[in-house]
Amino acid sequence: MTEPSSTHASVKVRPRVWIGLAIYVGYIIVVFSVQAFSGVPYDKLGESGTNLFFGAGLSLIIAAVLLAITTTLLGWWRPALFDRHHSRARGHLHEHRLEVRQLARRRLVSARPRPA
Repeated sequence: MTEPSSTHASVKVRPRVWIGLAIYVGYIIVVFSVQAFSGVPYDKLGESGTNLFFGAGLSLIIAAVLLAITTTLLGWWRPALFDRHHSRARGHLHEHRLEVRQLARRRLVSARPRPA
């Protein structure tokens, strides 16, 4: 394992491109291997629910479980689910909404008929 850096203090293993590619390749190998061992030919997947489950569903379930275990062992859940730096756009969007509301109120007030 590598030492966590200051930018990734909550992870056990610092994310690197080669690790991500290795995980991707492993995922693909697991999916295709389980599909091959299921014995359901590709052109027969849609014939029944059983074929679909054992031909495609089971491989995706197993691969997803292994991916979740890998993410847990690497300590990557927090950085994958939460961003340390929040976007300022949300604040700007809120300010923009307030401006639009104020402008709409002004137009409504100015559009009201005035008593004679």
